[in-house]
Amino acid sequence: MRVGVYLAHPRPGSFHHALFDAVVEELRGRGCQVVAHDLCAEEFRPSLAAEETETVRSASRAHDAQVALHRVVVFRTVTDSTDGERAAWLAEARRQATALLA
Repeated sequence: MRVGVYLAHPRPGSFHHALFDAVVEELRGRGCQVVAHDLCAEEFRPSLAAEETETVRSASRAHDAQVALHRVVVFRTVTDSTDGERAAWLAEARRQATALLA
């Protein structure tokens, strides 16, 4: 099973970090494929535009490289889309990330 675990707490060593580490370790110990993200450590900006608050499939494309890449992880984790749909989504995220970083 593929599981996404996300942490959004700015203080390393916090109780939230301890819970995050324990959850990730437990899931991996049970054989899960864990995609773990410490959003603050990744410098993820926690602000969303109104159109970004819809579901992953219906929300407009992100204008932020990190948002675009995180959407790919979420999209691949929570949907049963075809390989072609996932490939198209990933290609679009890569295109956006490349354009933003250029």
